[in-house]
Amino acid sequence: MSGKNECDKIAEDLRNRVSYENVGFFKRILALIIDFFLLNMAWYLFGCWAKTYDSNEMTTSYVLSDAGLLMLGLYYLVIEATPLQGTLGKFVLGIKVCDEFNNRITIRQNMLRNLGRIFTFFTMLLGYITVPFRKDKRALHDLVSDTYVLKKYRS
Repeated sequence: MSGKNECDKIAEDLRNRVSYENVGFFKRILALIIDFFLLNMAWYLFGCWAKTYDSNEMTTSYVLSDAGLLMLGLYYLVIEATPLQGTLGKFVLGIKVCDEFNNRITIRQNMLRNLGRIFTFFTMLLGYITVPFRKDKRALHDLVSDTYVLKKYRS
């Protein structure tokens, strides 16, 4: 069944003359900035809502920090494994995360991807150093999780 779906997807792409290209460092960073902006807006709105129920600033700040970390973790853990195939920032830029067969990634792949992303973050983005030197423009977290970041365009 999945072979048929893959064949149908390839046939549809050929009919629509869709091509994919690997996404480089700067588009990835732009997607990250868009995500940062959207998540901060959501966090701010949640904070406004939380303050209406509890006027104690100390309690509200603890709730916000815990909720923010939970929201961030769930966002990155789940969203790239959904049919959206990427974060909202990637979606805005027409970028998707997929496996080697252009399929949606699994939760397991996404967990590995995010563990690699955490390592990249704590090493001052050292995991992105592979992007300009590889033809497929894969970062360390892509290599660890066997994923690709592609941009779809019409040819």
